[in-house]
Amino acid sequence: TVKATNASGCISAASNSFTVISLTQLATPVTPVVSTTAATCSAAGSMTLTNYNAANTYDFSPAGPTVSAAGVITGGMIGTAYTV
Repeated sequence: TVKATNASGCISAASNSFTVISLTQLATPVTPVVSTTAATCSAAGSMTLTNYNAANTYDFSPAGPTVSAAGVITGGMIGTAYTV
């Protein structure tokens, strides 16, 4: 429990009880790595997150592209720079 004391020395009632579960910081996800393959006369280009992890959520700025369960990025606009 916790009690608070102000500058005048007045003490509050005790807080509700609580248990500290963990003070260990959660692991930061690894930085996404994007691999690009340029289009050719015979094949479309592609973009892939080479270190894709299904447990993570990937946000794009500006919004638009999405990532498949295989890490393939689709929905980007040609000539637009994105940050994942």
